[in-house]
Amino acid sequence: KLASFTPTESSGQINKEAAVTVTMFTGIYLICNLPFFVNQTLVTVTEAFYSYPGPLFSPKFMYWYSWPIFKILFTVLNATLNPALYYYRTTGVREWITNLLTLRTLFLGEWRLIPATTAAAPTTHDPPATPTPAITLETSTPT
Repeated sequence: KLASFTPTESSGQINKEAAVTVTMFTGIYLICNLPFFVNQTLVTVTEAFYSYPGPLFSPKFMYWYSWPIFKILFTVLNATLNPALYYYRTTGVREWITNLLTLRTLFLGEWRLIPATTAAAPTTHDPPATPTPAITLETSTPT
């Protein structure tokens, strides 16, 4: 979880959630890229045993559209699903995006990355009560 760790949570539970999240990302990556890997394997086999395009890629659809569909479309699908999975799995990201989309940051001045559930989180970034002294550089002259 991003910036929402509480001491009451066990590290075993956090490790389990992290493992599930990594497994989900890996599964989505494999699902989105497996069609391209299969297509490239078929292209390689076709080139090895037949003259390209061969019987498999002789239909115009497979010849012209297999690479754009399997590589470009599924890569864009993977890039679209990753932020959605981050939003679904990570509480801190979910709260940050919810705050951003509800415009609380603009109207209430709540510029925080730590969720509101954390007790020590500052609510605003007000200047300190006492002004800090300006830094002055003193130069010494050789005598």
